[in-house]
Amino acid sequence: MSAQVGTLGALAAIAREIAADDDLERALGLAIEIVGTALAADHATLFLAGKGDGSGVRYAWRRPGLPPLAEAVDPRALDLSACAERLARGDAVTIDGCARTDLRAAWGVAWIELVPLRSGARELSGVFALGTQERRERSDREEAVLAVLACAIENALCHARERSRQRDRDRRLVEVDGLADLATGVAHDLKNMLSLIRNSALLVGRLTRYDEPVLARVGDIELAVDRCADLAQKLAFCADATRAERCHIDVDAVVEESVRLVRADAPAGVTVATELGGARVEGDPTLLRQLVTNLLLNARDAVAATGGRIVATTRVVARREADAEPATTGDHVVLEVRDDGCGMTRDQIARAFDASFSTKGSGRGIGLAVVAAAVRAHEGTIDVESMPGHGALFRVALPLRQR
Repeated sequence: MSAQVGTLGALAAIAREIAADDDLERALGLAIEIVGTALAADHATLFLAGKGDGSGVRYAWRRPGLPPLAEAVDPRALDLSACAERLARGDAVTIDGCARTDLRAAWGVAWIELVPLRSGARELSGVFALGTQERRERSDREEAVLAVLACAIENALCHARERSRQRDRDRRLVEVDGLADLATGVAHDLKNMLSLIRNSALLVGRLTRYDEPVLARVGDIELAVDRCADLAQKLAFCADATRAERCHIDVDAVVEESVRLVRADAPAGVTVATELGGARVEGDPTLLRQLVTNLLLNARDAVAATGGRIVATTRVVARREADAEPATTGDHVVLEVRDDGCGMTRDQIARAFDASFSTKGSGRGIGLAVVAAAVRAHEGTIDVESMPGHGALFRVALPLRQR
C-alpha cells in the first residue's frame, strides 16, 4: 500500500484497503501518514479514545526531514478532556503553540489543530492532532480526505473489535469442547450411580411405609436423584453436540413447544411471549430443543424473583458475502431470547458459557454451556447483550445449511 494520494478515487481505494487490513497497526499507521501528507502538516498524531483522557493508543507521523516528536510528549498535555464536548459535537479545536511553550518545545510547531475522528452519527472514537507552523483553513479536498479516512479508520476498528469478539467466542467454545470430551463418561457413571441410589431409596420407602419422617427423607433423596439425573442428561447433550444428526427442522415449532413447557412452570408474574417469523433450519432436533429450552430457562431464572417478561423471536436474515463476517455469511435463522430481568455485568457475560460458572447462589452454569455446544454443532454464533438492571438478550444465528 502506498501513502501517495493523487485523486479522491485513489484515496477511496486506499481507504478500502485500510478498512479491510487484518493488521490494525499497519492500517492506522498508513491512515495517519496520508492525513499528515494530504493536509501539509509537520506532525500528525492519531489518539484513539479508549481511556477517555487521550492516554490510549496513539500513532504518530512526521514530515520527512523533521526531527521526531520529543519522547516526553504526553497526549494528556493537550488536555483533550477540556475540549471533549466540542470534539464530541464534531468541532475542530485549535491550540496556539506560542501561548503554550511546553507544547511548542515538545512538538516544535506553532499551531496544533485537534480534529475529531467520527463517521456519520457515531460517537467520537479518536482525535487527529495536526501540528503546523502556520494557521490556515482547510480546503474542500482536505475535508474530503479527512472524511474518507475517518470512515476507513472506523471500519478498521470495527473489524478489529469483531475479530477480538470472534477469538473470545472461539476460546469459549474450545473450553466447551473439553467438557464434551468428559461428558459421555461422566453422564454414564452418574446414571449408573443414580439408578442404584433410586432403587435403594424405593426399597427403604417400602420397608418403612408407615414411618413419615423416614418417608420424608426418602422423598428428599428422590428429588436430589431427579436433579442429578437432569444434570447427567445435559452433560450427555454436550457430548452429543459433536455427533449431531441433520434434518430439516421447523424452528418456530421447537420454540412454541419449549415455550409451553417453560410457561407451565413459570412463577407468578412471569410472562413468556413469542414473535415467530416462519423459520426453518437444517440441524439436530434434540440439540435445537435443548438450545431453545435452556435459553428460556435462563431467562426465566433471571425474572423469577421480581417477575417480568420473556420474549422469544425468530426470523430469517439474508446476509450478503461483502457485509458479513466469515462465520455468519449467507442466509441465517436468527433466534433471540430477551428478558427484562436483573441483567449481567461485563465479567458475567464473559463467563456466561463457562460450565463451572453460575450467577445463581448454587448450582453450575451447565445450561448455557449446553447452548454453546449446540450452537457450535450447528456452525452458528451466539452473542449476548446485557447491562445490570436492564435485562439480557441472547442472539443465536444458525446457517440454513451446514457444510
